[in-house]
Amino acid sequence: MASLEEQLANLRAGRTPAPPARVLYSTPAVSLIPQHDEIDEDDWDDDEPKDPVSTAVLPVPPLISTPLPVQQTMNKPAETMERQHLNQRQLYERAIEITKSAMAKERARDFDAAVNEYVDAGDIFTEIGRNERDPQIQRTLKKKAFSLLQRAEALADWIDSHADTKVPEATPASDAADKDVQAAEQHIQAMKQELQQLKYSSQIMQADDSTDLVEATQPPHDEYSMRESMKKALVNEIHGLLNLPEINSLRKFEPLDSTANKAQYAEELKAQVAQLQKELSYEKASHQLTTAVRKHKYSKMASADQAEQARLQAQVTELRRELEIHQAALEMSRQSIAEITEEKLRVEAQSARQVQSLEHQLNNLSTANDSRWKRTQASRMQWFQGPRGLRKQAAEEQQQQPQRRRSEPGSPRNGAASEEEETTSVWL
Repeated sequence: MASLEEQLANLRAGRTPAPPARVLYSTPAVSLIPQHDEIDEDDWDDDEPKDPVSTAVLPVPPLISTPLPVQQTMNKPAETMERQHLNQRQLYERAIEITKSAMAKERARDFDAAVNEYVDAGDIFTEIGRNERDPQIQRTLKKKAFSLLQRAEALADWIDSHADTKVPEATPASDAADKDVQAAEQHIQAMKQELQQLKYSSQIMQADDSTDLVEATQPPHDEYSMRESMKKALVNEIHGLLNLPEINSLRKFEPLDSTANKAQYAEELKAQVAQLQKELSYEKASHQLTTAVRKHKYSKMASADQAEQARLQAQVTELRRELEIHQAALEMSRQSIAEITEEKLRVEAQSARQVQSLEHQLNNLSTANDSRWKRTQASRMQWFQGPRGLRKQAAEEQQQQPQRRRSEPGSPRNGAASEEEETTSVWL
C-alpha cells in the first residue's frame, strides 16, 4: 500500500487513487432522499491524529451489504442504484467530472444547476472519505467536500439575495449598454496609460533637476489571515486536480445582473472618463510648462557655456603666444652661449699655442748658448794641439760618435732650423 505522501502527491498531480481492498460498500436504506449531514468547521481542523492505542477501535462494517427487500430496491432513485455498482475509482472520477460541469455551468450563468452539481460532488467526496480507512485521506477528501459545499452555499445565498433568479435574455438595449461599457473601459484604459506615461516623464524631469537621489521603498506586504490562506490552499489543490491554474488571491463573485445596473455603470464610467480627461489636460499643460522651463534653462546654460568656452580659448591662445616668445628667447640665448663658448675655446687654444712657441724659443736659446761655449773651448784646445793633433782628434771623434739626428739638440741641422725659427718667429 502506498504511503500518505505518495497518495497526496498523486491527488495533487491529478492522478486518481488506486481502488481500495473493499469493492462493495453498504448504504443506509432509511429514506429515498439522500441525507446531507451538517459538517462543522471543527471537523476540518489540521490537528495531528490521536494515538490509535489510546482511542477505542470501532468495528469495521461488513464488506458485503445485506440484501434489501424488492420493494425498497424498486423505490430507490436511479442515481443511488448506480452508485452501488461503482467502485472508489469510478466515484472519484465521477466527482471530478461533476465539479468540472458545475464550474462550466457557473461560468454560463446557470446558477441553480451549478449549485446542485456542487452539492452532488460534495456528497460523493464525503462518501469516498467515509469509506477510506486512512484517517489522513479521510480528512483530505472531507476538506474537498467541505469546500465544494461551501461554494454551493455561497452561490445559493447570492441567488437568494437577488430578486432576479434567472438571467434576462439579451436585448438590443443590453447589447448597446455592453458596447458602451466596453468602449468606455477601453477609453479609460488608454487614458490611464497616457496619464501614467506623463506622470513618469514628469518624475524623470524632476529627478534630473534635483540632485538628491530618491530612495525606493518596498511595497507593503499583505498579511492574510489563517482562514483566507486555508481557503486559497484548498482552491489551489482542487485546481491542481482539475488541471486549472492556481490563484493568488480570492475575490468575491459579483456578476452583472441587469441592464439598469449596466446603464448606471456606464454613467459612472462616463463620469470617470470626464475626470480623467480633466486630469489629462492638466498633466499635458504641466508637462508643456515644464518642457518650456527646461528649454529656457538649458538655453541659458548653453549661452553661458559658450561665453566661458570663448574666454578659455582666448586664454589658451595668449598662453601659446607667450610660449612661442619664450622658446624664441631661449633659442637665442642658446646660440649666444654657443658663440661665447666657441670664442673662449679659440682664445684658450691661441694662448696655448703662444705658450708652446715661447717654451720652444726658450729651449732653442738655451741650446744655442751651450754650443757656442763648446765652440770657444774647442778653439782654445786647437791652439795647444796643433794641426796634427786636431786631425787625429777629428778622426777619433768620427769613429767613436754615431751620426746625429736632426731632432737632437746638438745636431747642426737642428741648430740651423732653430736659427731659422728665430728669424721668422714673432713675439705676441
